[in-house]
Amino acid sequence: MQPSSIFNRITSNGKFVPEVDGLRFIAIFAVVIAHIDGFFVDKVEELLHQKDKWLSLFDYMLQGGGIGVSLFFVISGYILGLPFANQYLGDGKKVVLRSYFIRRLTRLEPPYMLCMIGLFFVLVFVLHKYTFNDLLPSLMASLTYTHNLFWDRYTLPLVNGVAWSLEVEVQFYIMAPLLARLFLLPAVKRRSIILLICVLMIVGRSIYQLPCRSILDAIQYFLTGFLLADLKVTNTFLKIKQPWVLAIGIPVLLLVFIFKMLLPNNDPDLLLNMGLFVVIAIFNYLCLFHGFINGFLTNRIIYTIGGMCYSIYLLHTVIISAFGSKFINGFFFDSLYLNLALFNVLQICLIMAISSIYFVLVERPCMDKYWPQKLLAFFRGRSTVSWKTIPSLLRLRK
Repeated sequence: MQPSSIFNRITSNGKFVPEVDGLRFIAIFAVVIAHIDGFFVDKVEELLHQKDKWLSLFDYMLQGGGIGVSLFFVISGYILGLPFANQYLGDGKKVVLRSYFIRRLTRLEPPYMLCMIGLFFVLVFVLHKYTFNDLLPSLMASLTYTHNLFWDRYTLPLVNGVAWSLEVEVQFYIMAPLLARLFLLPAVKRRSIILLICVLMIVGRSIYQLPCRSILDAIQYFLTGFLLADLKVTNTFLKIKQPWVLAIGIPVLLLVFIFKMLLPNNDPDLLLNMGLFVVIAIFNYLCLFHGFINGFLTNRIIYTIGGMCYSIYLLHTVIISAFGSKFINGFFFDSLYLNLALFNVLQICLIMAISSIYFVLVERPCMDKYWPQKLLAFFRGRSTVSWKTIPSLLRLRK
């Protein structure tokens, strides 16, 4: 095993598409930078007891980093939609729902639960930020993916604020097999229905918002992923010459961030949300089908970091909060903006170091769909296998 291979993803079907992990990199990078710099701006303004106009403008521009969550939703829709699209539209094997849901439990739940429970104990017994009884309800709600149901849309989970989006992902995961029945319809009809649902959800949200966050806030992005999966399996896409791909793609990429920057969190503005939906769909289409920024997306460092996005997402805000104040208090540059640059470098290095360790030790082993059986074999080792065979049993599939 090469040293770098310990950071590679393990895919359940053995197929690896670097562009997808490259898109994951863009998503996680946007989220992390927005949170790092948002923390810095808040702390500095708190220390200075006044707002710096350039920092405030910078903070406003960084609202565009929130686009990362929407990109994650599109990617999830695409990845979850592909097996169903292959089943209904291609020559792929049937998706067994029992295996589909067990895979979710064995792949994503252990890293999530270990992170949430670990943070709970740190917050209660190490930092003494909350009492056991005060934090327990929030932990239980997060572990059961129901925090969004019991708290309003402006209250984030106390244990780990970013967990709200993972709850939305779970809702879609449950709905995906039912939504996949759309693939049984004729091409024009199913694609028209998918687009109609997306438009109606955006229009409906501009008229009325549920008091809590839910899949209804983001269903258009998941269904965009479904539509891309449909186009991929049926090999349906426009023939666009490369110069036009760049001519369209660069403005679209800029518009993605501009639309998101103009949209504060949870803003139901109809035109901005419709515009954001359109440019995100076009951006992902160009990346997956026409090689837009392909050299970047398929760079080994980029897609390797993108492959670790789940671990990074789970841990990054915790790391920012844990070390942020210490870094700010220890800065030595006279320039506020040099300190901002240094803060970014230090935080990114820490986030990558800690998240990489978590990925290798916790998340990556769970990518092997046979890890429960291998773990069981390990504990039964003395009675069922010899100690010499255990390493081969535990070796992760590539």
